Amino acid sequence: GDGGGLYTHDTLGDDLLIEDNEFVGNSAGDDGGAMRVGTCKGLIRRNLIYQNESEDAGAVFIHTTTGQLRFRNNLVVENVAGRGAGVFSFTASPFVDSNTFAYNVADDIQSPSTLHIFEGVVRNNIVAFGTGLGIASSSATSYAYNDVFGFSGAEWEINDLTGQDGNISANPLFALYDASGIWSNYDFHLSPTSPCIDSGHPAASFTDADGTAADMGAYGGPEGSWP
Repeated sequence: GDGGGLYTHDTLGDDLLIEDNEFVGNSAGDDGGAMRVGTCKGLIRRNLIYQNESEDAGAVFIHTTTGQLRFRNNLVVENVAGRGAGVFSFTASPFVDSNTFAYNVADDIQSPSTLHIFEGVVRNNIVAFGTGLGIASSSATSYAYNDVFGFSGAEWEINDLTGQDGNISANPLFALYDASGIWSNYDFHLSPTSPCIDSGHPAASFTDADGTAADMGAYGGPEGSWP
C-alpha cells in the first residue's frame, strides 16, 4: 500500500495543512513511507520525518496537485527508498522550500536519489550526506540556493548546478550528528561557521525570523524558528 503514516487523496478544493507532526518509523509497500499526498493543494511544514521506508519515496510521495502545494521547513532524516528517499513528486508541481534532507538512503538501480521531483520549484534546501544521488534533476524543475553535498553517488544526476543560481556544494556543518540512530543525539541546526548561514534566497519573503538574510535548511526563512 501507500502512505505508511498518512494517506490523503482528493481534498475537494480545500487547503490541506500538515504541520508540527512527527512521522517516525513508518513503512509502505509502494509509495510514501511517511505520507502519500495526492490530488490536493496546501501546506506541509515543520514536520519531523525520520526513519521511514518504502519502495519509492521513503519519506513523502506527492502525486497530482490541484493548486499550490508547499513543502516547507521540514526535517527529513534517515529515510530509505529505492528512489526519492526524501521526496518523490510525480505529475505535480510542488514548491519545496527551506527543508533539511540528511542521511537518507536510496538504493535503486536507476536514479537512486534523495530528491526525485519531475516538475516544481526547489529552493533554500540542504540536501546532504546520503546514499545514492543527491538530486535526480529534471529540466522542468527550478533549483536555486540549495546546498547539495556529501553523497555516495553524484550530488546531481545529470546537470550539476553547483555555482549556478545560488546553489552550492559544501559541508553544512550541522550542530550534532553521531549516526547512533537516537534522535536525542542529533541537532540539525547550523553551526556558527556553516556556509549555509545567510546563503539562502535574497528575496525579502525568505528573510529569517531575526531579520537577517535567509539561511538554507529547515531552520531558515520566516518560519524557521521551531524546535
